[in-house]
Amino acid sequence: GPLRCDKINPTTGKPCISTFSRPYDLTRHNNTIHNSQKQRPRCKLCTKEKTFSRQDALMRHYRQHH
Repeated sequence: GPLRCDKINPTTGKPCISTFSRPYDLTRHNNTIHNSQKQRPRCKLCTKEKTFSRQDALMRHYRQHH
């Protein structure tokens, strides 16, 4: 069955409701979303502070917006 994240969402303070079909995806989610000590990649070209949970999301942002 699906794997459910049981951590607290750092943005809302409520339980996270994300579900995943593969254990790897749940592990990646926990390491990127719920790891408060990890440095988040930041767009240096945006005027507002814009950060991303993963490097691939930042690269997608660069391709689509800059």
